[in-house]
Amino acid sequence: GSEDAGRDLCLRLTSRRVPENAAQKDRTGLPFGVTVQPFKPLPHFPVDASALPDPADEVARCGDCFGYVNGFCGLERDGWVCILCGNFSYWSSDPAGDRGKPRYKRNARRNELPEIALPEYEIEVAREVLTVNPREPLGTAPVYVALIDTTAPEETLELVRSAVLAAIEAVGPDALFGIVTFADRIGLFDVQAAAPSVRRVGLGKDGGLAMPLEEALPLRRLLAPMGAFKEELAAAVETITPAKSRFGSAGFSRLGVGDGTIDGGDGPVSRRAFGPALEATLAWLGADAVETRGEGRGAGDVGGGGDLRHPSCRVLSFLAGLPNLGDGALDDEIYRECAADLDSPDHEEAAKAADALGQPRVDFYADAGARAALAAVVVDVFSLGGGDGAAAFTDLASVAPLTEQSGGALYHYDTVGKGGASDAPLPRDVFRLLRAESQAHHCTLRLRTSAEFEVVAAYGAAVPDDVYPGLYHVVRCGPGDCFAFDFRHKSAAGFGRRGDCPPTAQLAFEYTALLPLPPDPATQAARYLRQRRRRVCTAQARVASSPKDVFVTVDAECVVSLLAHKILATAEEKGLSEARLLLSDWLVILTSRFNHETGVARFDPEDTAAVDGAFTSCVPLQQMARMVFALLRSTMLRPRGVQPDERTRARALARRLDPPSLSRLLYPRLSSYADVDTQAFPRHSLTRTAVTTSNGAVFLVDAFDEFAT
Repeated sequence: GSEDAGRDLCLRLTSRRVPENAAQKDRTGLPFGVTVQPFKPLPHFPVDASALPDPADEVARCGDCFGYVNGFCGLERDGWVCILCGNFSYWSSDPAGDRGKPRYKRNARRNELPEIALPEYEIEVAREVLTVNPREPLGTAPVYVALIDTTAPEETLELVRSAVLAAIEAVGPDALFGIVTFADRIGLFDVQAAAPSVRRVGLGKDGGLAMPLEEALPLRRLLAPMGAFKEELAAAVETITPAKSRFGSAGFSRLGVGDGTIDGGDGPVSRRAFGPALEATLAWLGADAVETRGEGRGAGDVGGGGDLRHPSCRVLSFLAGLPNLGDGALDDEIYRECAADLDSPDHEEAAKAADALGQPRVDFYADAGARAALAAVVVDVFSLGGGDGAAAFTDLASVAPLTEQSGGALYHYDTVGKGGASDAPLPRDVFRLLRAESQAHHCTLRLRTSAEFEVVAAYGAAVPDDVYPGLYHVVRCGPGDCFAFDFRHKSAAGFGRRGDCPPTAQLAFEYTALLPLPPDPATQAARYLRQRRRRVCTAQARVASSPKDVFVTVDAECVVSLLAHKILATAEEKGLSEARLLLSDWLVILTSRFNHETGVARFDPEDTAAVDGAFTSCVPLQQMARMVFALLRSTMLRPRGVQPDERTRARALARRLDPPSLSRLLYPRLSSYADVDTQAFPRHSLTRTAVTTSNGAVFLVDAFDEFAT
């Protein structure tokens, strides 16, 4: 097929022609790897209940490496040769499904089968129809819980109320929705009672809650069916006021609400029991029945299916500041020590301060996220800043592992509540998150390669299995979520000079989708299809004849995506200064390798040719150099002038983005229009000259999460 076809696949190699061997790779200065966007929409296999993929047990698999048959394999009359390991497997003679004849053997139309004709296809592993029980919907309906920090000031809490109302509008009428608040105690909203009320639970001496939430209010009472209690839920949201207030609207008890503050020396400090509230809520939702086992995840754990307490479950956490009470409590002492150095003119001092504030200081939230993942509970965190100095510090570096482990989203707003609710992004972000395209849940991912190369490192929000090497678990995966893998050649010979061993990679991605069905014809009860699917994507590249061959076929966006993953991992392990130094050195090495291999300038003292540092003869490398410079200047790696929570949010976002989105985040796309209907130029460089010399009347800057005109 076309060399450009790889850009449209779930797999994107760093170049369409890959280095022949490790020596040639070193001569290019470029990484060798792949980015994986496993849940990217496939035109031929829509994720909806009407799609009927072939059963998984009908598709042939290699008897040696367990790879899946594909169009790159050698297909013979009696069997096939695996393109990954070279093993020959015989075709099965058993009838395939209801067709009454073998799928491959003596099938004149074998080449038209999806797994042979298409580089990407899906097969069905299992399906189950879930019918929501109107009398006892718990366990058969999707669950959403809003966990709200009421220590926020009124203007911020107004935004939170708007966001929760947006969530109520976004979820379906068959969902169950619950409201939990926290300050120095926990509030449980019972909207199903004849007289709606709030049950309060205080903290015990051990740092947790004084009693399990189930004893204060049964879960079935907290989780109200959206179809029957939507108005009551909305009314309950409107009664939520800052914890300092002892009074509220009629119909909702506020007995037992303290003032929610303590004296912090510099003035009142809000008492924020986020840890106890989170722990108790997760236990309430079923995470108390699972245990974590180190950093990995076993093959039998949820993530590959298994029995789930809820078809889907999501906790929306709104956090207005530093969690400082009970289990998981944090303090701002380290921020006060390092704050002055964050803006230091000495980059080394600023980098050390950033490193100190970028490390998790407790394991509580990572452990909570791991338990949530095993119970298939997704936890999102919306960090609501708005203060100055230490008052705005939430220590997201300690909280972020909660979302990373559980598959949730992490948002941070440093100006929330200052410009009014009408144009604030929080409600829109919540609505879009819940109304997004189909999501894959309880996923497993494996990347197989042909025998001449192997995976040496994996990056992204995936947890390695602690039993099977090369298998990864992903709690939740959206269409735009991306992972990266670094490769190396297994031997000095590599792929061979004649290209006899074409480099091939195959992704196997298994996931569960919860899809709406028409109501039950007899009872009109809501129904869902819980479908387990397996997606297989196979990509193959050609072998480069020279380093120049690699340069001209490089995928700049893919390379920068892989680089960003590697550099961010280095920043966490070895510090910001080391990461920046490595990235700068890499760009210098790439420049020297390019000039040497293309003959522009050589490593010779007598060579007076000017070094081409702008890669004028190679357009893909020009784009890459700009993006690497932008990465060095970005919130993720810039030492000075970046608040720690803002840096944590930016890094969490970058780890999930696909290559095109990450490139827009790093180096915004500037396009011009002659008028509102006519595009003048699709992409300009971000220079004053590009703007002044353009004939455009309207300019649009797309920075992924921000637009400017």
